[in-house]
Amino acid sequence: MATAPASAAAAFSGSGCVSYLLKTMEKRVVANDFLRFPATIAKATVENDSVVLDADDVSSLTAPARGHARFIERTFRGIFFTPADLRFLDHAWANVRRMHDPYRRALALSALIRSCAKRQPRGVFTVAGDPQLGLIAFSHPRIDGLALWTKLRERGWFTSLTTEPRGLHLMLSPFHVQVTDAYLADLAWALEAAYLAADR
Repeated sequence: MATAPASAAAAFSGSGCVSYLLKTMEKRVVANDFLRFPATIAKATVENDSVVLDADDVSSLTAPARGHARFIERTFRGIFFTPADLRFLDHAWANVRRMHDPYRRALALSALIRSCAKRQPRGVFTVAGDPQLGLIAFSHPRIDGLALWTKLRERGWFTSLTTEPRGLHLMLSPFHVQVTDAYLADLAWALEAAYLAADR
């Protein structure tokens, strides 16, 4: 009879649910993900064995922070959440940065990450306020969207795909004005590269 493996790998950790389940099954878990926030969640729930946030931690985390930056409020106003929510997140982020214990910090960030996800019903495409936001999908009559997407990844662009029609899918906000020229230049390069590959 085969024995159950003692170790397991979660190659796409995401929310960390599978990694945490494997941990509760007393497996040695290796959790990995391309994005940074899943690593934070895994550190808080999988790597961490004993540290918890107590009432004092929560009070410190949610207290007003003096001299804090207003990056979140200024960057995401009219795009995500209400102005009050954005101000709270700026305060919370300033307080998180004052936490010295790496596991307490990971726990606090994980709680904020999950709360932000839950705050947006049906995901990040439902927004509050009067957003300046655009969703656009586009395709090419000759070049497959996946081929363009693959070439753009070589230049560091990570976007979504549509399957019908097969094309590229972008979510745009005022923030993207500063990278428009660079994106269009790389899109032209990707199109030329895809043309050359298709003609071989």
